[in-house]
Amino acid sequence: MDTNNNRPSPIQQLSSLAELRSRQAEIRSQLKKSENNMSDIWNDMFHKPSPSTLTSPTGKAINFLTNSAGIIDGAILGWKLYRRFGGTMNIFKKKK
Repeated sequence: MDTNNNRPSPIQQLSSLAELRSRQAEIRSQLKKSENNMSDIWNDMFHKPSPSTLTSPTGKAINFLTNSAGIIDGAILGWKLYRRFGGTMNIFKKKK
C-alpha cells in the first residue's frame, strides 16, 4: 500500500503460499508502522510534555501563554453565551 497518497497498490498476482506469506508479512509491518505513527501523534496531542521541557525560560513562557489564551478564550465564550441567552437562564422570559 502506498502511504503517500492513500491509494491501494495494484493487485499483485501471487503464485505460491510463500509469496502470499511474504506479502502478508510486508502488509503487517506497514500496518504496525502506521499504528506506531498514529500513537505517537495521539500522545503528542493529548498528553502534557515532560517537566524537563518546561524548565527553560522559553518553555515556561510558552506554557504561561498557552494557559492564558485558554482562560481568555473560555471567558470570551462565557460572555458571548451570557449575552446570547439574555443574561439569565429563564426560558419563559418574554422577548421584547
